Amino acid sequence: MAAEDDGEGWIGPENVTTGGKMGVTGGHWGVRARTSKRTADVRVGCVTTDYAMQNVLLQMGLSLLTVDGRAIDRVKQWVLKCDACFKITTDMSKMFCPMCGNATLARLGVTLDAKGNPHYHYKRNRVVRTTGSKHSLPAARGGRDGDLLLREDQLLTGAWRQRAHKKTAASSMFDPYDEARGGKRTGVDVVVGYGRRNPNAMRGRERRGQKKNKRPGRK
Repeated sequence: MAAEDDGEGWIGPENVTTGGKMGVTGGHWGVRARTSKRTADVRVGCVTTDYAMQNVLLQMGLSLLTVDGRAIDRVKQWVLKCDACFKITTDMSKMFCPMCGNATLARLGVTLDAKGNPHYHYKRNRVVRTTGSKHSLPAARGGRDGDLLLREDQLLTGAWRQRAHKKTAASSMFDPYDEARGGKRTGVDVVVGYGRRNPNAMRGRERRGQKKNKRPGRK
């Protein structure tokens, strides 16, 4: 192993001032220019090109350095706020409000100050979408896919429990084979009710004034 190590590629006291020749770009080893004043006196930092690890390092308050000049300069944190009762929850996997039980959760940005107090960033002139929520539901259908998800209790039993468990049993975010999907995701393809559409709207031939073809032998 000693013969394979040629001594190149390592940053030490001898070549610390020539970082640009070793593929290190940017003003201060990849640190952005607008944060150069704050990190001018930083002598030790963590180097990584993985954006997930960069998020972790920034949340821990460690100095972040990169080898390609591209780094995350701020960490975005989100919470869910209910548009019905204004309850705020930090569980991003929730589909229903833990207070009122309605499916009216919306993502809201949040930042923490030096004392750990949260500051929520509300969007100006935000309009709550009511598409698909002001129509009466049609008659229920039978079968495995005929049931509608209307309350959180349905996720505890029956086919909805199997479907929700299948969607939450994704691989870890650090799995190299799961990079294309962005890591673990919860609640994908699980739609509450009929979604954002009118369930009573006619589609296809019925909307164009044509009748469906009847099966042979049926009147």
